Amino acid sequence: MLTLKSVTRIPTPSYHCAFTSLCQWQDMTYVAYRQAQTHNTTPPGHIVIQRSTDLETWETAATLHTGCDDRDPHLVPTAEALYCVWGMYAPMFDPWSRRLTTQGYDICTYGASTEDGTAWGPPYRLCRPGSWLWSMVEEPLQPQKTRLLTRTLGREVDVASLPTRWYGLSYDVGDGAADRCHTVTLWKGLSPVFWERWATIIDAWQRLSDLQPSEPALFWKGPETLACVVRTEQNAYYGESQSPYAVWTWQDLGTAIHAPAVLHVPGLGWIVSGREYVAGKKKTEKPQVCGTSVWRLHCEEATAKVTRLVRLPSEGDCSYPGLVWDEARQEVLCSYYSQHEREASPMRMPVAADVYLARLTVEKE
Repeated sequence: MLTLKSVTRIPTPSYHCAFTSLCQWQDMTYVAYRQAQTHNTTPPGHIVIQRSTDLETWETAATLHTGCDDRDPHLVPTAEALYCVWGMYAPMFDPWSRRLTTQGYDICTYGASTEDGTAWGPPYRLCRPGSWLWSMVEEPLQPQKTRLLTRTLGREVDVASLPTRWYGLSYDVGDGAADRCHTVTLWKGLSPVFWERWATIIDAWQRLSDLQPSEPALFWKGPETLACVVRTEQNAYYGESQSPYAVWTWQDLGTAIHAPAVLHVPGLGWIVSGREYVAGKKKTEKPQVCGTSVWRLHCEEATAKVTRLVRLPSEGDCSYPGLVWDEARQEVLCSYYSQHEREASPMRMPVAADVYLARLTVEKE
């Protein structure tokens, strides 16, 4: 089981701080989030990255901004560099009058990187417009592939010199405003920078697409098994695929999980965290936000399912967690945002949101 050890608020200078990501890189813990005045795209927000050595004192490492609304950053640590990938909302242009319309946004994916954690390069665009690259994973190098390359080249191969293959999932949203036929696309590349479209794993004409799939969390279930937990506007779904990862099978997880983050924890197995909704008493009532939870993801069985382990202190506009297994501390670190320590603002003003870090320990059952 998983036990909540502590929750601390990370000091942030902005009014509404949300949509977090967490990683450990070069002996430091990094957290990224969006700073803005509200949850909405206007006025626009920007990406802030902070870091800490002791999980108590945090310093700002970077502020990333494209000039439009930047949100939902994802930190991607590698041996060579630390990458940050996020989504950008830009007002859509009318192709006929060439003026800004009053509705609609173009959605693009942007990235930036650093080799020392301090000096970040300028933002660059990834993928195609309308595709939001939400998660990416590095392919683990398998011994059999190394032997194959050795035989093919007729000489010993330095494993470190072999090209690394990356896989990423995006959800495609069309005009970003009214298009309800979302699709989920698998991309592949040789780095977190250069990508090519590989396969559509949830097509617009499939039944699952009617549920508006979005925010897919990609992970390696096995050496050549890619898996995913994807948000829909009803329940979350679990999918997996074998190489070459073009055909996927999907299962309903039975509960809503928004912005899922997946992590393998030694001694526990797979866990997933995200925003949990509770349905209203009547069918006509909208679901109400319950908060941010962590579930055990049972994906080794024939029927995938989740079991709630812990509910983090949270309510209102919340969730979008980042998960890290801290080997040195033997803890699960979870970043997220919430409004549970904020009082409602007067005159119907938006309620502020804060970023939190939860530390959880694994207890033997």
